[in-house]
Amino acid sequence: MPQQLYRTDLSLPYWFVRGRATSINVSISDDATGEAAAPTAATFTLTEPDGTEAVSAQPATSIVGGFVSFLVPLANVPLATELSSRWVALWKVTIGGVEYDFENPAHIVRREPLAPVTVGELQLRHQVLATLRTRDKTNQQLLRDSIRVAFEDLLRRLVASGRDPGRVMAGGGVFNFVAWSAMAHAFLDAASSLNSTGQLGELGAFYDRKAEKAWASLKIDYDKNGDGLIANDEQNQSGQPVLFAGVKRWIR
Repeated sequence: MPQQLYRTDLSLPYWFVRGRATSINVSISDDATGEAAAPTAATFTLTEPDGTEAVSAQPATSIVGGFVSFLVPLANVPLATELSSRWVALWKVTIGGVEYDFENPAHIVRREPLAPVTVGELQLRHQVLATLRTRDKTNQQLLRDSIRVAFEDLLRRLVASGRDPGRVMAGGGVFNFVAWSAMAHAFLDAASSLNSTGQLGELGAFYDRKAEKAWASLKIDYDKNGDGLIANDEQNQSGQPVLFAGVKRWIR
């Protein structure tokens, strides 16, 4: 009989802000059914790049359904901690009497990445967005979800291109990509909900193309050395890949 498998929502690194307690979580579900798992126990370990355990196998603070959370105390990531993208977070979760390990990268940052776009800014860009909704989402829920999806897409692209999102200081292209992408998601979500292939679908495709153009020309101020200042050689950096590792081209 094949072993039962579980998956998590760990598609992005954890960001730990120096000098701040940080609450983190992981959602665990049955890989076959998609239903929430039922963990009975969990521990969490946070490991530094040299293998030192900054947080050592402490019990999880709470388990609710398939949702496990833990509060990393300020003392474990003090203000003097060196900025890094090479820490490792490890969850050991017991499900049905069997222990499963889930690992995730952890970044030590000066501040956590936050979406540069608000619901109000989307509504100003296209008047239809002020009233757009789906069968099961209000206008505000639809736009908030769309911004989240667009921003997480940006974070994944930056990580895949060799950038640490926590070191991105500024860039108009970041705003443009997230805004256009969020608008595309909102229109396409509404079109799907309403079984519409007309204007809403066309608008979604239009803004998706604009988002891809914004990504292709993305320029950012990137704090490479982590000193919190932007030197001349850190301004207007490309958002495109900086680590190719022998690969001839990067496929998105």
